[in-house]
Amino acid sequence: MDKAEIYWIDYYNSFVKGYNETFGGQQYHKILPNKEIIEDYYKTKSARKTALKFGIDHSTVDDILNQNNIPRFSFREATGKRIKVSKDDFEKEFNSVKDCAEWFVENQICKTKNVESARAGLKTARSSKGNGLYYGYLIENI
Repeated sequence: MDKAEIYWIDYYNSFVKGYNETFGGQQYHKILPNKEIIEDYYKTKSARKTALKFGIDHSTVDDILNQNNIPRFSFREATGKRIKVSKDDFEKEFNSVKDCAEWFVENQICKTKNVESARAGLKTARSSKGNGLYYGYLIENI
């Protein structure tokens, strides 16, 4: 039975591209390093990148995250540039420039009501052309 299990897992490559968490068989039983996979997911914020690192399918990473009730990162969290806004004793962190721009618009801190305009202003403030300030708030990458 062990030989058949090992054969079919290898034949369908279902350890790497499927739902098998082992190579099959009792003597070849290899448990995936779930703790390390979860830690890597938190670093990369991507199930696909983590799967590539461990040589497994991203659906296997998804299963491990689901089994451990690990929340997924939104696209904005995964791809955004985290920034910190501060002024006097006030400090606030954002997962992306867009989140920050929305906050500036919603709180009527900037003159524009257009989020994309506020986003462009924030990018300029953070660039080498800017002085790091946007409407008196220090904008920093984190």
